[in-house]
Amino acid sequence: MTDERQAGGGEQRAGKRTRAVGGIGSLIFYAAFAVVMILLFLHVLFPAPAVVDFLIEKLKESRPDIMLSYGSARLVFPPALSLADLQGGIVSLPGSRCRAEKATMRPLVGALIRGDLLLENNIRALGGVVDVRVDLPLKRSSSGLFGLEGTCAAIDLAACDLLRSVTGREIAGILDGTFSFRGSSRDLKEGGGKASFVVRNGAVKLMKEMIGFDRVAFDALEAEIRLEEGRILVDRCVLRGRQIKGSLTGAVRIGRAMDDSGLALKGRLELPLMGRSMNVVIAGTVNNPLVRFR
Repeated sequence: MTDERQAGGGEQRAGKRTRAVGGIGSLIFYAAFAVVMILLFLHVLFPAPAVVDFLIEKLKESRPDIMLSYGSARLVFPPALSLADLQGGIVSLPGSRCRAEKATMRPLVGALIRGDLLLENNIRALGGVVDVRVDLPLKRSSSGLFGLEGTCAAIDLAACDLLRSVTGREIAGILDGTFSFRGSSRDLKEGGGKASFVVRNGAVKLMKEMIGFDRVAFDALEAEIRLEEGRILVDRCVLRGRQIKGSLTGAVRIGRAMDDSGLALKGRLELPLMGRSMNVVIAGTVNNPLVRFR
C-alpha cells in the first residue's frame, strides 16, 4: 500500500511539472505573439520613413542650418529605426556633408510621455562608431535647450569633410573620446559641455609656417576641454611625436565664425630632432595666430 501511495504521489508531481512546463511554454508563446503583433501594429501605424521624416523635421525646427537626408529606413527589434546612407552637413558650409553607412535610432518611450524626444543613437561612419544620446524638447513652451552625451571610437578624421570645412585645414588621425553638451539649439555659444579625446597617428596642416613647419605630424594628441560662456577652455593638451612634443593650456573665445575665434594659449614645446625646447604664447585668431617663443 505504501508503495502504491508513493507511486501515485510521484505521478501527481510529474503531472504538476508537466502542466507547469506547459504553462510556461504557453506564456512564452503568447508573449512572443504579443510582441510580434505590437511590432506589426507599429509598422502599419507608424511606417519607418514617416517617423524618420518627423524626427528630421523636429531637428530642423531647432537647427534650420542643418541639412539631413537618408537612403532608406526600417523598423527593427528591439523597437528602433535603422537608417542606411544617412548624410548631414551645415547649409552655410559648402562641402561640409558627412555620410554614415548605418545609423540606429531608439526613442525612449518614457521621455515621449514627458514631452521630450530622447534618442539613443548608434552611428557607423568614417571607419568608426559613435554612440550618442540626444535629448530634444518637443513642447512648444520649451526653452529650446537640448542635450547630448556620447562616445566615439576609431573615427578617421581625414575622411571628415565637415571638420575640414569648419577648421579650414587638413586634419588627419584616428579619434577616440567622450563628449557631452547641453544648451540652446539656436546658439551653441550659450551652452556648456566638455570633451576628452585622443588622436593617434595624426597630422595638422598649419595656416602659416611655424618654426620651420607647415605641417605637424604626431604620434598622439590628448586633450581635455570645456565649453563655458562662449569660450573653449583647454584644461589639458599634450602632443607627442618625433618632430615636436609639448603641452598647451588656455582658452579660445568663440567668434561669429570659427576663423574669427580669439586665441589665448600658452605652454611649452620641444623639438627633439633639434635638441631645443621653449615656452610658447599663442594669441590672435584661428585664421591669423600670433605666436611668440621665449
